[in-house]
Amino acid sequence: MLLAALAGLPAAAEMPPQHFTAQGVAIDLSVGAPDGRVLAGGDVALALHFADAATGTPLAAASPAAWLSQRQAGEGPDDARCARKIGAFVGGSPIERPDADMTGFAVLTLNRDPSVTVIDPQAGYGGSRVLALMPLDSPGADWAIDRDSGRLYVAEPAAGKVAALDLETWQRHATAELAGPGSLALLPGQGLWVVEAQGVALLDADTLKPLAHVATGAGPHLLAASADGKTLFVTNGADGTASVIDTAQRAKLRDLPVGAAPVAVATSPLSGFAYVASDTGITLLDPARAEPVSRIERPTGLAALAIAPGGRWGFAADPAHDRVVIFDTVTGRAWQELPVADGPREFAFTQTEAYIRRRGSEVVTLVPLATLSDDGKPAGLAEFPSGEQGFPAAAAVLAGSMIAAPGEASMLLASPNERAVQFYHEGMAAPAGSFENAGRQPVAVAVVDRSLRQVEPGTYRAAVRLPQPGSYDVAVLLDAPKLVHCFTLDVAPHDGTGPARLAIEPVALPQKVAAGDTLTLRFRALDTATHRPRGDLPALTAQAVLAPGTWHQRFALVRGADETWQLDFTPPEPGIYLLSFEAPGMAMGDGGNYTFEATAAVEGGPHG
Repeated sequence: MLLAALAGLPAAAEMPPQHFTAQGVAIDLSVGAPDGRVLAGGDVALALHFADAATGTPLAAASPAAWLSQRQAGEGPDDARCARKIGAFVGGSPIERPDADMTGFAVLTLNRDPSVTVIDPQAGYGGSRVLALMPLDSPGADWAIDRDSGRLYVAEPAAGKVAALDLETWQRHATAELAGPGSLALLPGQGLWVVEAQGVALLDADTLKPLAHVATGAGPHLLAASADGKTLFVTNGADGTASVIDTAQRAKLRDLPVGAAPVAVATSPLSGFAYVASDTGITLLDPARAEPVSRIERPTGLAALAIAPGGRWGFAADPAHDRVVIFDTVTGRAWQELPVADGPREFAFTQTEAYIRRRGSEVVTLVPLATLSDDGKPAGLAEFPSGEQGFPAAAAVLAGSMIAAPGEASMLLASPNERAVQFYHEGMAAPAGSFENAGRQPVAVAVVDRSLRQVEPGTYRAAVRLPQPGSYDVAVLLDAPKLVHCFTLDVAPHDGTGPARLAIEPVALPQKVAAGDTLTLRFRALDTATHRPRGDLPALTAQAVLAPGTWHQRFALVRGADETWQLDFTPPEPGIYLLSFEAPGMAMGDGGNYTFEATAAVEGGPHG
């Protein structure tokens, strides 16, 4: 992930570039770090520039892959070892793993219990591994990801909170308290817009401190942002209206009628309009007009709406009549009606296909987008089964249960009945496999793209967190022409300055306990740079979760006179418990999670 702090590094923070030329390709590696220091535990921005060695022309279609891998003591640059490493990484070797992977993606699941799971799919379908489990205070309803800052934002309506979770440390970074938070819209340079009971709030993307509040009509509310981020459209369910909000002025411009009980809102980058589905039709809104543009009338029953890539075609689900209405976003005309049995209820898209999920069946319908041409011919349909049962709508969950896999003609589908995420590759008759979800039921799925990102022609950038001191290979693979090379990155020990990180060290963990008895647990919070206790923290909290997420509770630890922190905890029932820790303004280093088992007699201790 390209961290926000590294997105625009000044020239003074860049290390001298390294250069390599082979097979007519020139590769330059530049390393940027805050204050020019490459330190263990810190973040660096790696930029790879590919150009034609003879002409200097940037290679804008290079599609490189890169990994960071620590060398053994005494090892120097070695082309043969570099090639072997890259071969192991590409092959998904479970033995030789990179220290930082700048390819592929991580899968996130929003679970029916109050938690988010982070899954590494690169161990192979069916053999994926869980990287982290991030507990929430109540089940999530919607979420948004900021790749630049490495933050995941989750609305927790039952708890009245919005959480910002750090996708590097897998810890809660900040929390905001709002009345009934729901639909989210993250707008770069502005912050996080969140609907709440009385309208919509703008939160600072880093601290989640409130920046503005705009009152709209009576809820429930949904929101969608224009492609340029200048306008928000917020539905007001009880009023049958949508509020048009100027995001620069942070003010409501007007309320427009959209029909009774609006159920979905989306925008098109092509037309610039917003489209609101209500119980009786689809209303087109132009942010510059004082009245709706037009309306596509339909009998009662619309339940979902989405806009396909490119912005030309809109899809509206009518489960009451087992059909999907496809409409032209520019002309505002219904284009086709497709029969889809068992209650169509959700849409997702790749660049070539529309995916339609149903309430009462495990069958997913595919619509090739290329067939939606101007000749009026019916769109072709295909189907495949996903799971063993249907996916009934969850009224409180706004986040999608399907999402396209990065860089592939593939779709990821949450499968709560199988407690997994299924992977479907287009053209196949069934999913290719699944990613296990640690026994939890996923209701929504998202991805964090970890691959190199082209920031200008021929220049690809990523950011990595350096795990420990030593010499590293920056292993680079180019497919055309086939080229491998390892640059050198030397990482110095942390000097005690910069972002503070904590490690939690157990001081007293009872060896035996019966479920229902009170445990007294004591820990020491250590600064990972100085290895000294941090008894001066403003607070230290712990979240206890009973696997597989059926029970959870947050505790405030009590500071002791001997720079330790104490927690009195009573396991309510037998099972495996996970303790994870948080401190305001601090990142958690290694040694921040502990598990133990509560039975009639418990063997306790750290396993994490």
